[in-house]
Amino acid sequence: MVHVFGDSQSGVYEGMPNVVVHRTNGVTMYRMGRDEASLVRQLERRLGHRSALMFVFGGVDTRLHIGRVAEAAGRPFAEVIDQLVDSFLRAIEIARRGRRILVVGVLPPAANDAISAELTCWGTQDQRIAIVRSLNDRLARRCADFGFAFINHYDLYCDERGGQQPGLTTDGVHLKREVRQPAIAAVSSVLQAMVDDV
Repeated sequence: MVHVFGDSQSGVYEGMPNVVVHRTNGVTMYRMGRDEASLVRQLERRLGHRSALMFVFGGVDTRLHIGRVAEAAGRPFAEVIDQLVDSFLRAIEIARRGRRILVVGVLPPAANDAISAELTCWGTQDQRIAIVRSLNDRLARRCADFGFAFINHYDLYCDERGGQQPGLTTDGVHLKREVRQPAIAAVSSVLQAMVDDV
């Protein structure tokens, strides 16, 4: 069984066989690190020690929080990202208890005028492209250090500039149902490799 924890982006994986999605809307990568993955520990008795845990966070962090925090504190994006990723992955390690871990990267950001007015964003699309790329790169490197599988969907959905291909989402953030299959296939492939490796 695979237990998926994530923000609204985790809805991509609803309906996959042997997958249970625990949507944690309002919980960010930052909060996961700050609270040391308390939401995972709350469900521990129901997860099973042979389960895999998959984490789908970072959309709100890259769309809003990282840029805002870096700007307000006068700190480089890379410094904020490094601290964020390290605290996030350390929190997952605390909750791991021997289980297999998958971490999903962040999708490319949409153009500002494609994002719904209800979904606040910071900066320009180019600034957010740089933030998402940097975050995904840091996640990939640090997941390798922790022994976690990292799944990067970025190239599946980006255009030649590194932004989100137009027409993929309902609101500039959430993938339409009909374009989710590449992301699902990528996760399925990693899960199958884990099973084959046991």
